[in-house]
Amino acid sequence: MSKSFSWKVIAGSGAHIKASSQTLRISQHGVLEEIPLVDLDHLLLYGGHIFHTSALPNLIQADVFISFYKTSGELVQTIVPPSYSLHTDTRIAQLKRTEHPFDLVKEFAYAAMQERIKTIEQYEQEWKGGQGSLLRAGEIDILYQALHEIEYLIKIDEIRRVHRLVHDMYYEIYARLVDPALAFRRKTNAPYRDPVNAMLSLGYSMVSSSVFASLQGAFLDPDCGLLHAGHRGLVHDMTELHKTHMIDAPLKAYLKRDPPSDKDITWGFQRCSLSKTLITDLTKHFYESIDKRKIDARISEFATSITSNEMFLVR
Repeated sequence: MSKSFSWKVIAGSGAHIKASSQTLRISQHGVLEEIPLVDLDHLLLYGGHIFHTSALPNLIQADVFISFYKTSGELVQTIVPPSYSLHTDTRIAQLKRTEHPFDLVKEFAYAAMQERIKTIEQYEQEWKGGQGSLLRAGEIDILYQALHEIEYLIKIDEIRRVHRLVHDMYYEIYARLVDPALAFRRKTNAPYRDPVNAMLSLGYSMVSSSVFASLQGAFLDPDCGLLHAGHRGLVHDMTELHKTHMIDAPLKAYLKRDPPSDKDITWGFQRCSLSKTLITDLTKHFYESIDKRKIDARISEFATSITSNEMFLVR
């Protein structure tokens, strides 16, 4: 039986989970959702919920994997249907496919770079509606030259270097769209000394959480990165593909429509902090801009390419 990598994540708290021989029923915060078991491969539970024990044999009989996680994202246990070893087979296929990852690294880098350049061009068109130019002389040529260069690079470190160049230039240009009073110049690592970096980090962490859950749902190793090496490397790879349109553009619109007040930002010598009110408002804003279905679909395509040993193309 071929699995289609269809999964359901239940996060937060307070969900009541039941299952008949044909249907999974989830009631959470007054909302009832019903999912045919024939369409479900993997159920992932984060946080505290009420799981009716009668659901367990029905899910197992329908060949559904069930994974339990702490709220921190740490896997506690996966219940595997006796007739399947898909989770092991997928990990083996992933490791084998990434033994020679050059084409995948190039695909991820090219797609992320292309998306950022396209976004910059959109920002430039919007900017020209006012006066002057957002871009400085030669910048767009440098960006396209970097994108063109990817095709001729033969080392992964070189691809990462060119990807980093476009990454850094993108945020320097993005900074010109932001009120100078917010002191954002470029993307930095924590601790964040300006509110825009803190806001971007909040949004990126939300995308990363969705990506992580989807990778787990597809039985992929989140640490088996391509463009990014090390811990949660594949999470970073997939998150990179969704930042510009799910977080950057929505944040730009948010700051223009409702700029934060002085009471929403605490400036410190080493760290800039956001108020609870601002964090709550931003979380709601990003929740609406993050397309979980698109993330799931892309990761499902990636998982299918891994198990079928086909080329993965970012669409």
